[in-house]
Amino acid sequence: MTKALGPLIKNVWNDFVIYAKWSHQSDGVLKLWQNGELKWNYSGPNTFNDPLDQMTFWKIGIYKSRWRIQRPPTDLLRAIYDEVRVGGASSTYNDVAPR
Repeated sequence: MTKALGPLIKNVWNDFVIYAKWSHQSDGVLKLWQNGELKWNYSGPNTFNDPLDQMTFWKIGIYKSRWRIQRPPTDLLRAIYDEVRVGGASSTYNDVAPR
């Protein structure tokens, strides 16, 4: 599941808030705010119905299919994360939104 959010402004802080209710059924929800603006509001299945899967979980990082092994590296990627908050089932947008 992919969604284009538009251009990302580089070299400035970008704030993201993500709300997810993981479900393989129609009650699944994904919402994403970028810099306070709701960019994505999806309702429906958002995970697999896999009996071996113990839990869906959240990860952040840089995911790149191939990384060139060169010295010095020619394609440096950098991501800085600040104020990462995780809410519970009853958390609101304001509970986790950047201050």
